[in-house]
Amino acid sequence: MVKHDTDPDFLSQITIEPLTRSNWYKFVRLFGHNGACGNCWCMYFRLNKADFKEGKSEDGNKQAMKEMVWQNKPAGVLGFYEDQPIAWCAFAPREDFIKFENSRVH
Repeated sequence: MVKHDTDPDFLSQITIEPLTRSNWYKFVRLFGHNGACGNCWCMYFRLNKADFKEGKSEDGNKQAMKEMVWQNKPAGVLGFYEDQPIAWCAFAPREDFIKFENSRVH
């Protein structure tokens, strides 16, 4: 666990990288065996409800994210501390998040 209160230089040691083929394995390590939240793999807002639900089994959502990365589409950024992945933020053009299309909230 990272304890920023005991390390005054914590923030200066954080690095940010876009998710790419070269750091894909670090993304997988950060998300863990279950894909962060029940095999979501950060695809919830990128897929319609049926495709997302189907993708929760047999690594479908993981493969969908990997396919985006392999096609060099923007997916998000990883945060690192001492070369260990500690953070993720989805980051892509709004049109890539199809659930926002009809959202009154977003």
